Amino acid sequence: MKVAAPQTRPPVPTITKGGTFSLESPYQLLQKIPEIYREIEKTGFVVLRAWDNSEKTLLKVAQYFGRIQGHAKADERGLVTVTPERATNSPKEFDRNLSKTSQEFLLHTDGSFMNGICPVEEKYFRLGPPGLFLLQCVRPASVGGESVLLDAEAVLNALVNEQPELARIAQMPGLLHFFGGDQVALDFPLFERLAVDRYRIRFRLDLALAKSENAASIRFLIDKFFLSPRFQTRRRLESNEIIVVDNSRIVHGRDGISLEGTEGARLLRRAWIWDEHNAEVEALSNSLSGLQAFERARVYGPKTDADLRLRPLSLGIRLSRQAESR
Repeated sequence: MKVAAPQTRPPVPTITKGGTFSLESPYQLLQKIPEIYREIEKTGFVVLRAWDNSEKTLLKVAQYFGRIQGHAKADERGLVTVTPERATNSPKEFDRNLSKTSQEFLLHTDGSFMNGICPVEEKYFRLGPPGLFLLQCVRPASVGGESVLLDAEAVLNALVNEQPELARIAQMPGLLHFFGGDQVALDFPLFERLAVDRYRIRFRLDLALAKSENAASIRFLIDKFFLSPRFQTRRRLESNEIIVVDNSRIVHGRDGISLEGTEGARLLRRAWIWDEHNAEVEALSNSLSGLQAFERARVYGPKTDADLRLRPLSLGIRLSRQAESR
């Protein structure tokens, strides 16, 4: 399929830089939470300049966004330490955790490889990527490590208006396959429709396969839209800052990091938030009793039963009225 070059049209709204909130105490966090929610729903992310960079603070902040989700590399609370431990990966050492290296981490959404059934106590849920994630900066890199944030909502609206055939391809079931470690998510569109007016992006540039007949179109989309400054913003996280990101809308990456000196090593903590849209599923008979097929997904279940959310957040990608009318 031959994709036309981008046309000159009235500009589609591009990414709006998420707001930064300075917080001097947990009480001030609680007071500003309604405004913080609105900013995330508007722009897809927000930066919170917290009162300190302790684990306790990250856990406190995370609970206002939902239940913390487990991860294979997380501790018992669901926190993952993110710091470069080696300059590069040899082919034998390679795993999906590029955050453990100093090399550039290409654009991705967290948990792109996740697709399965997750046991949660005595129930089963369809497992997908986290709804949100939080990154807490304990120590920024002395050189490099700047975050890149891509607004997939702006990209999809631009595609519908400027490249409608490419937008159609990007929403095709079976288009992409993602993998990480021993897990594979098969047959997903780039933009997955979740509801009448809501989409989710699932993406991982370095660990994705595309249907051969559509691979050239997807490469064109990445080059002309994903890698365009038109849809990106860059943000260097400083100590005490926590970025909260809508993982169904914002694609992110980071620059390479300098490993010169132990004091220059970038140190972050990450928490995933369980997507409450993960649907509960039920067995039609007792045949699942004792079955171990779903056990490896159990680690990705929610770590707590309750959270401190004041209300559900409206997450994901929405089309503008102009795009919907096409």
